[in-house]
Amino acid sequence: MGADRTEYEIWAVPGLQYNSHIVEVNSAASRFILTIENVPSSNNPRTGILTLYSVLAVLDRLMSPVRIGT
Repeated sequence: MGADRTEYEIWAVPGLQYNSHIVEVNSAASRFILTIENVPSSNNPRTGILTLYSVLAVLDRLMSPVRIGT
């Protein structure tokens, strides 16, 4: 469908116990909802440890001389 038909919302909800990420996909062929709730980092409660892992994974892929897949 492309980025031009992709919609997103960002919500800030004070007092939530976990950082929540909800991905909802609707298409002619299927529909699914993925929910991830990660425990906030003790160093910075506004983010989770998965944020750090995601950044490290992106940097690793950028520096890798070989890339397999997408």
